[in-house]
Amino acid sequence: MPSAYGARLTTFEDSEKESECGYVRKVSGPVVIADGMNGAAMYELVRVGHDNLIGEIIRLEGDSATIQA
Repeated sequence: MPSAYGARLTTFEDSEKESECGYVRKVSGPVVIADGMNGAAMYELVRVGHDNLIGEIIRLEGDSATIQA
């Protein structure tokens, strides 16, 4: 079974479309609110910020997502 620790992270330059990325609107501790998250699903794992922190979508409202990082 291959280890995920040495895996290369996908960066913004590597993404196929800019439309696949949302934009951080608000940060409060470990909770992030991002806009432009059309097509996202509840409990989906996402990468947040320049450090590519892993977060989970815990709320969707319109094109906004609340993410627990």
